[in-house]
Amino acid sequence: MKDIVEAALNSREREDVASEPTESAERSTDGFGDLKFAVIGCGEDGIDWLSDGFKFRPRTGLFDTKVDFDTTTIAVGSRSSLSGANDVDEVFPVASIDRNGESSPEPNDSSHTFEGDTDILQEYDVAVVFGSVSQVSTTVQMEHVCRHLAEETLTLCLPVVSADVLTTTDAVAFRRLVTVTNTTIPLERSRVQEIFGADKEVVEGERTTEQTPIGRALMELSRDIFELLQVPIAAPVDFLRVWSLLESGGVATAHVGAGVRDDVPETLVEHATSHRLCDGETDTADGGLGVVRFGAPFQLQEFRELEDYLGTNRRPPNATETWCHLGGMLNRGFGDQCRLVLLFSGVDLDSVSFLERN
Repeated sequence: MKDIVEAALNSREREDVASEPTESAERSTDGFGDLKFAVIGCGEDGIDWLSDGFKFRPRTGLFDTKVDFDTTTIAVGSRSSLSGANDVDEVFPVASIDRNGESSPEPNDSSHTFEGDTDILQEYDVAVVFGSVSQVSTTVQMEHVCRHLAEETLTLCLPVVSADVLTTTDAVAFRRLVTVTNTTIPLERSRVQEIFGADKEVVEGERTTEQTPIGRALMELSRDIFELLQVPIAAPVDFLRVWSLLESGGVATAHVGAGVRDDVPETLVEHATSHRLCDGETDTADGGLGVVRFGAPFQLQEFRELEDYLGTNRRPPNATETWCHLGGMLNRGFGDQCRLVLLFSGVDLDSVSFLERN
């Protein structure tokens, strides 16, 4: 996959130099074909969230695509925590990891972390890994999972932070985790609960699950990214640019805005920027990604107004004029409602609120 993306990007750059862009050639609407996705929950909390109605089902939209993601759910943890795994495809027991993040026998050798065969972790094109970074053993599990994924796998980590400020040990483990992922999108538990509200019942066939705000946030963010890379959408993005941005996203902050059609663009954007799932200095970002969900099809002019507003009012100083890649998804149940998720990528790691300033 990495070779395909690099070749396509090189080809696109040659095309950009050779000719002036036209309206029909501004974005590539060609995806990557059939991608294999993995969603990996680590530690007791991560396994609970993974079992929390975390399944992508076929769904019919305006285009009647009936998309069924090729997604595997994987639970990683101690044998006792794995006993709580429900409705997951794979389970991986791990060796004991102590409070200092050291796994026996070698603290930095992830080959000793897992008790089972990890070859399956080499099979995926895109992987989302999550767990609580307020438990250092879970953070180390996430790090070792990321190390076992194939080099060409697009690795996205959604760590959940419960503490206002991480301890020194937890912070060291978190910083190490960031170095082995393509993009890390932290979620502060208190902010997630403010934005996503109370528990919610999710009905899947004959099974009803009580989904927590954390579980819902993790699932919706994962779905947004998966659909951008895989599903025919109402406002196509440049798939290659999106992949490239996520491949080198570093630390990214996620922002969630909600409103109605008349709120586009200003009120919707400002609502999103004031409702962030993690506090960090977005002025240090170097790129962005946006997903708009709506009930009634947007007009091209509405997307242009939204892009123009983002470019004029929210572009970080270090980003280019075309800093934010914006895609649109139709959800019939939304009616006149709309939702905007913004990712600011390349944010300064030291600016996130749960790390002590040096």
